[in-house]
Amino acid sequence: MNSLRIITLEDLPVEMLMEIFSYFTADQIYFSFSQLNNYFNFIIKSLPKLKLVIHEHLDPSILSFFNSFNKIIFKFSGLHIFCCRCQSHPINAVLPTASSKLIQLIFHGEFPRLKVCHLGRCEPIILPRSMTIQLQNLRQLTIRKQQGHVLEKILLVCPCLEYLDFSCRSCVPAFRFINHCFPSMKYLRLGRLKNFFFHNGQFIFLLSLFPNLLQFHLIVDQCAYDVETIKIQEIANYLHRQCPLLRILVLCIHMEEHLRRAFYIVLIVSIFFILEVYYQYGQCAVTAKYSKKNMKLTHRIMDMLDGLSIVYWPDCQSLLNVLRNETYNIWDQDVDLSIEWPFKSNHIHSKLNNLQLFIETFQNNDFNVEYYPDRKLFSLSSVSEKSARQPHVDIWLWKRYDEHEIKPVLQLFDSSLKYQSRLISDIYPLKSVTWLGRNVKIPRQSHKIAYKEYGTSYMKPIFIRNNCLHNLIDGRWFYNT
Repeated sequence: MNSLRIITLEDLPVEMLMEIFSYFTADQIYFSFSQLNNYFNFIIKSLPKLKLVIHEHLDPSILSFFNSFNKIIFKFSGLHIFCCRCQSHPINAVLPTASSKLIQLIFHGEFPRLKVCHLGRCEPIILPRSMTIQLQNLRQLTIRKQQGHVLEKILLVCPCLEYLDFSCRSCVPAFRFINHCFPSMKYLRLGRLKNFFFHNGQFIFLLSLFPNLLQFHLIVDQCAYDVETIKIQEIANYLHRQCPLLRILVLCIHMEEHLRRAFYIVLIVSIFFILEVYYQYGQCAVTAKYSKKNMKLTHRIMDMLDGLSIVYWPDCQSLLNVLRNETYNIWDQDVDLSIEWPFKSNHIHSKLNNLQLFIETFQNNDFNVEYYPDRKLFSLSSVSEKSARQPHVDIWLWKRYDEHEIKPVLQLFDSSLKYQSRLISDIYPLKSVTWLGRNVKIPRQSHKIAYKEYGTSYMKPIFIRNNCLHNLIDGRWFYNT
């Protein structure tokens, strides 16, 4: 009897070849055996239990070559994060570039024998409103990050599902086309449905679609603008009546939106309450340590200006302190001084008309300098502190305008000032007064300037809520550095 000699792979029986191919995935079979000859192509195209595994990139030619797949699996390689033990940690991944096309092929019936499909996170599915295609063989489906309205379309396309894991970040609208139940569904995971209601019929209708559920995982967000009282006993009764076979229930109700809104309301009310208490009983005061540092800083700056023969005078709130024989308002966060700048050409330090050189002069005297060109303002503080929130002195730079020697003025156009164009005759000659225990110069018509700047009540100390807000936000009410 002549024995059968097997020399090449083609000599093996078809049954044995199909058994061999069962150990390979579709992509491995395609790249290793396809296009060898028509005989092999016929066999591998007819494989009954074909599994497609996609790692990073999907070759579209694989989809067009095979007739159908039994299982589609996506695998992603994790990023290697090198730490002390050099362990590899997985990361969340999205589908490959070709995933959008693949998803459309799946839900348009290109793989009629597909039974298991776990897509994970993928691009939104676009399904036509009227679909006649149904994936009768599909039993398990996982799909995430979809729009809520897609749930109804998936149930219509996949009527025989036993397992469904569906997640979205939007509301699931009322179903328009489903009027029957899905008795095959045993395991259902839904999340994270927005603005979900339990007692308006939405929950009961959802349960009525799946009478034979064994496991039900439901993750929802409670409606933020129409909060309902959730009655657990009623929910239990719904489940008992609609899903008598249910064995495992995982119910997670998120109330972040509602709680977040309540938190912000409480926070705003608390801030206004603290602000009002600070205003009524604390007079918007900064701490004594803050005031003491500001006074010390003011003396240092005055000493420097005197040493440079730069004429200066108290201005704004500081001028009011002088006129009222006050040292310092407890709510003031700074001291205001003014100078005329640029200096005249015959000034001993006319070189300081160079702005950069002027700033460097302050810095060389151990001051931190912030210059605001739009406001014509220097803000000086100690080198270790920022001027905006810490003790600081503002120096305003007034510019002389002397057209044809007719009413020459000093001008400074800043929105915080009302009297922005001041007559030279109201400023000079400066007159000497005592303030902070030392001789200082103030404008010749100081009361006129204060009146134009603050109105008739300028001699009466007034603190406003705006002072409280500034000192509260900037932390000057508990300053203790």
